[in-house]
Parts: sequence; structure tokens; C-alpha cells
Amino acid sequence: MKRDNFANIKTNQWQCSLRKKNIIMNNIFKITKLGEVRPYTNQKGITSHCRDIQLQQLGGKFADRFTSTLFDAEAEKELEEGALVAAQLYFYTTEYNERVFQNVSISDIEIINKKS
Repeated sequence: MKRDNFANIKTNQWQCSLRKKNIIMNNIFKITKLGEVRPYTNQKGITSHCRDIQLQQLGGKFADRFTSTLFDAEAEKELEEGALVAAQLYFYTTEYNERVFQNVSISDIEIINKKS
């Protein structure tokens, strides 16, 4: 991987590298929190549905967790807390006023195993 694909950002105690491009992550997760389906209106005035979700990687109590919002057909799927899912996550960053913000989007989520 070329070094020029990264933007180095210094923080108080450590230094991390962020890609200038989107990062895609395909993995198996457990649903730890799941919000209710609610309506929202986009910028074009079209009303649809969305739902907040928190996913935890497999690997113990303190594994990484990711919070995102599901939109449209993904929000209307029959999901429940504790279920195992395969999900495709997109991570992308934006810089504003010399601060970097990260966004996590879920483009696809499929149920592997319902909560037992």
C-alpha cells in the first residue's frame, strides 16, 4: 500500500492514519441495540423509513461496536437484538475546520442466525 494514500493526523497522545478514500468492511456482527422503525423525510421531500442500529464484532464482551442508521428497505427488515448478521460497512471521513469526522454507513445487512 502506498504511503501517499494516507493522511497523517496527530493527536495528543498518539498518531493515526486515515485513508483519503472510503474503507469497506465485510464482517459478521451481533446486533446489540436496535431502534424502532420511524419515518423521515429526505431533502427531496420524499418520506421513507429509518432505524438506528448498533453492531458488535464477534470476539468477546469488549469487541468493537459500530453505530449507524439503516434506511429504506434495510430498515424494514425483520431484525432483533442478539441476532447474528453479515453486514457491509462503509467508513468515510470528512475534514471541516481542521477537524476530522468519521461516518459509518451500512449498505447491506443479512440475517445469519436469529437470536436463540
